[in-house]
Formats: sequence, C-alpha cells, structure tokens
Amino acid sequence: MCLKLNSDALFIADSHYNPHNATALVGYLQALKDNPPSQIVLMGDVTQVLVGNLKSSIQANMPLLQALKELKDTQIFWLEGNHDFALKNIAKILDNATFIPRTLQPIRAEFEGKIYLLAHGDLFLSWRYSAYINLMRHSTFWFWLVDFLSSGEIYEEVEEKLYHKPIKKRDFHFFEFSAKRIASYKKYALKKGYDFDGIIEGHFHIGKRIQIKGIDYVALPAFYFTLQGISLTKILK
Repeated sequence: MCLKLNSDALFIADSHYNPHNATALVGYLQALKDNPPSQIVLMGDVTQVLVGNLKSSIQANMPLLQALKELKDTQIFWLEGNHDFALKNIAKILDNATFIPRTLQPIRAEFEGKIYLLAHGDLFLSWRYSAYINLMRHSTFWFWLVDFLSSGEIYEEVEEKLYHKPIKKRDFHFFEFSAKRIASYKKYALKKGYDFDGIIEGHFHIGKRIQIKGIDYVALPAFYFTLQGISLTKILK
C-alpha cells in the first residue's frame, strides 16, 4: 500500500483531544469547513484515549468524530497511535477516512516522485514497549467485555485519570536522535526491500526537520502545543 499525497495535505499529530480540557482540535477542524484541504493526515494520538470498539470511548470522542465527518469532501488518513487504536471499528462513523493500524506502519506515501515513510512514531523502541503496546492491542475484546459489564463505569475512571495525565514536550539531542531514527527505518526498509527518501513521524512532540545523508527526517510538532496543523509543503520546505 502506498498513499498518494497532495500538496495541500494537512498533517495533525499528537493533539491528545479530550472533551474536558483539550478541545481545541474540534474548533480547528470546524474552521476548515469553509476552505477544506483535499487531505488530512492524522498522525496518531489524535485523542487522549480512543478505543474504537468501546461504546463508552466512542461516545466520549463523538464531538471530534463529528467534526471530522463534516469534512465530507476531505480524504482522511488516520494512523493509529498509542492513545488511539482499534479504529477500524469506527469506519461506519467516518466513511471518509482510511485507518492505518500500527501493524501497517510505517506506510509509504508518494509526493512529487519521492517516497516518504509515515508512522505515528512509536516504532523501533525497546522490546518492553513493543510487548506492552502489542498486549494492549490484543486485549480489545477484554476491554470491551469490562466496558459492557460495568456499563462504562470502569472506562470512565480510567478515562478520567488519562485526561489529567500531563502532556510533555520532549527534549532530545536532535542530531543524535534523528540519526538513530533514520538508521532504524533504513534497517526496516532493507528487510522489506524498498528505498525511501524521507520519514515523517509524530509521537515525540518535537517539531524539527533535518536531512542526514540524503534522507529527510521530520519529527512533527504536537498539535496539543501548537494548536494548528501543518501542510505538507510547509513540512518539506
């Protein structure tokens, strides 16, 4: 699978939307209706918590889902993050969206003859993190069962704790960090048997770009802090 990106594609990463104290994304999306982009790429952690097969979770995030649905002429790509997963279950709500699970990330995307690898960003980390995130994704049935049996009460308790979890900016030595990220993606691409020209990812809340040995590396900023998306042409400028 290879996405075809348009020059006005709007990237939104790490907005960590929640209906109590981080609602800016809904207003931002509503403001786009008068002049909508042809594409929006949601780069994961769009919500603070969204488990797509839980009725309670869908209801809590309905203002955001409705704002996305109203952009009916915009093609939406939603890459699952570590805060939003099992998203295929909301396809009936967002019929203008393509959901890209973590198992398909990084996903290739073509723009002006170049191939970019897109991912939320929580890839190629420690084995402990991989074990944790895989366990979470394989436990969605049990999440659903607990949610059903408790009539949403347990979900609400977990949700409340996550809503008050602080969202942090990351402080990295960017060159060293970028070189390691590029090396990890190169190793992955070599196994898959393809080349690429750049990487675009979120997760780390950085907002910087660098080129190392011909590979563009873009660590997207967190919408949670900037309160705005960023167009593809600006990302690659």
